[in-house]
Amino acid sequence: MRRQVSGVVAKRGLWEVHRDPYDVSRVWVRNHRGNGEWVQATWKYLNRAPVPFG
Repeated sequence: MRRQVSGVVAKRGLWEVHRDPYDVSRVWVRNHRGNGEWVQATWKYLNRAPVPFG
């Protein structure tokens, strides 16, 4: 999904992303090209930099 448009014209090709403010280790991205399911994206460098934006 990286560097690709979502295909949603109303959102100018941006992806729909949800996050849990109490758990920064993952986010969910809606796959509009498939069945509309949510794809979990985990934080790749969580074990190296445990403080987000720090």
